[in-house]
Amino acid sequence: MAKKTTRNIAYHNAQLPEVALRSPTQVEKLPFPYVHYPEHYGTFISFSEQKNSEQFLCLCSQQAVINYFELSESISEDKKEITKTPWQPPFPSSYLKKIKPKNRIDAVFKFRPKLCHRCNMTIPSLRWCHEMYGGNFKQYYGWYIQLSSLKLGFNNFNFLPDICPSEVIEKLKLTRKLMMESTAFESEEERLLAARYARELARLPENAARTEFGFRKIGEGWISETILFRLVTNAFPLDAIERNIRPDWLENLELDIYLPQRKLAFEYQGQQHFHPIKAWGGSKAFENLQKRDEKKRNICLQLGIVLIEINYTEPLTLDYLLEKVKLHTS
Repeated sequence: MAKKTTRNIAYHNAQLPEVALRSPTQVEKLPFPYVHYPEHYGTFISFSEQKNSEQFLCLCSQQAVINYFELSESISEDKKEITKTPWQPPFPSSYLKKIKPKNRIDAVFKFRPKLCHRCNMTIPSLRWCHEMYGGNFKQYYGWYIQLSSLKLGFNNFNFLPDICPSEVIEKLKLTRKLMMESTAFESEEERLLAARYARELARLPENAARTEFGFRKIGEGWISETILFRLVTNAFPLDAIERNIRPDWLENLELDIYLPQRKLAFEYQGQQHFHPIKAWGGSKAFENLQKRDEKKRNICLQLGIVLIEINYTEPLTLDYLLEKVKLHTS
């Protein structure tokens, strides 16, 4: 029998939560307890202190919002203004009248840190889809699977070249041919490879969400580290940038990203750096990881290296990254 990876979702069939269909509002144990879900199969969830008070999106979804409008070709070149209304925006109903041309993104959407289920490691009280249309994880975390795809910079076959990892882009380019005539492929082997890539791309956002919620240790931190690497590359286009290095001077510890000319390092820190998570080895592994993190900070400090840590609740955006660099280096 296959081992369940959703073992901490404790509902039984007789008491399955309802599926979120028409942008319902629920009261849940979150910092802002009123949780406003989007329409069926939507993506973004908002939160408010009172039922009718101002709604906020979690800060960790900020880049996903920008990427959504960019993928929908509905945002200005400076990424600050909505240029057209996308088809069926995947937001709670309270936002739909505001999503129209000439409205500024920062006027429509307000963000606060650590509001969402992901940042608080909790299970949504409703389901994203019926059990006929998705496995256990997808039913309960479908919104966050959609967010993972947008954070990666792709949706279906569309992608953002400045955000989406290069290896994902190459797979997307080939899988696009599946939507064309069979003659689009040069060989049967290429068609089979495209079909395999399509399956991999369909699993990628879910695997990223699973990792973030502590269900599986699949490519730990890979998704967010890759996005962070692309942002650092955009921020410092002329610099030599090293990735996942273990230099002798760091005593066998690893740096995610390092700019030797600037003596500047970046680390992405997921949930396992802040909470004991069974999928990552529980309390003992958490204690050891904290010791390694502290040792790494001390070595960098002694060597005059600025170590900038980005944690899982912070937005992975270029503006936010540059602001953080300025804060640590000025």
